[in-house]
Amino acid sequence: MTNEEAKFILQSYRQNGADADDPVFTEAMEHARRDPILSQWIAEELQLDAAISRKVKSVPVPSDLKATILAGGKIVRPAAWYRRPWLAAAACFLLLASVLSFWMLNRAETFPAYRNDMVQFVSGMDRLDLQSSDLGEIKGWLSQNNAHVDFTLPEGLKEMPGIGCRVLSWNGQKVTLICFGKMGVEEVHLLIVDRSGIGQPPPGTPQFARHDGWNTASWSRGDKVYMLAGRGEESTLSKYL
Repeated sequence: MTNEEAKFILQSYRQNGADADDPVFTEAMEHARRDPILSQWIAEELQLDAAISRKVKSVPVPSDLKATILAGGKIVRPAAWYRRPWLAAAACFLLLASVLSFWMLNRAETFPAYRNDMVQFVSGMDRLDLQSSDLGEIKGWLSQNNAHVDFTLPEGLKEMPGIGCRVLSWNGQKVTLICFGKMGVEEVHLLIVDRSGIGQPPPGTPQFARHDGWNTASWSRGDKVYMLAGRGEESTLSKYL
């Protein structure tokens, strides 16, 4: 199951838990729990659904509503849909949603979207799957968990002590995250993903960018896309390449 498939299913998930035992929703929710970005998305969706539900329930229903509607239907000719403001608004909303969905699908797998999502993730990361300063131990753990181990470390990181690693999922692609430096003092994060799963991958020469207070260096080598992220200046990040 891909992230887009899981999103499509979970858009219909009822926040009151009525779908909790449905195997289709269960599989999609389990997929969401393994992906930090998707997990955050479903949490926000459920909060929004709950807020809308509370608002709807707070609106009093007139006791004669049914009778009024039925009586009105007998004597009033329905106006054309384009003359009904609420239907016109609904039609505009559906058109906007279709355009937005098309844009999101075309954006979803591009490298800029990947870079932004990864920066957002590392900036809020609260744990590692493995904590170790030994790169050999880190590679062994990654191998056991079917993560990327056939990567090429930048020269500047080969002498850096490790902090640990984590395996992520982004749009169905497995991402290897390895952290180097000193915990909480000078940390840099190396992210590795298969090039085949990324649209508009960076060239072989590192490309620098700044996003939300983080500097990143990104490049492609062989069948992998690499991204190095750190809080330091671009010149500081350059020494690790």
